[in-house]
Amino acid sequence: STRLTEILKSFNFNQAAGEVEPGWGPAPLMLVLILLFVVFLFILLQIYNSTLLLDGVEVEWKTI
Repeated sequence: STRLTEILKSFNFNQAAGEVEPGWGPAPLMLVLILLFVVFLFILLQIYNSTLLLDGVEVEWKTI
C-alpha cells in the first residue's frame, strides 16, 4: 500500500458504512414534502384541465 492509502485510512471516513440508525429519521419530513408535491401537481392538473378556474388564467394551446 502507498503512503496516501495509509493517510486516508487513518481518517476512518467509512467507519459507519452499512449501519442503520434506530428510529424514523427524516422519513416524516419526506412524507410531508411528497404530499405537498402531490397537492401541487393536483392543482396544476386542475388548472390545466379547467376544473379549477382562476381569474386571468386561460389554458389554451395558443398561449403555451
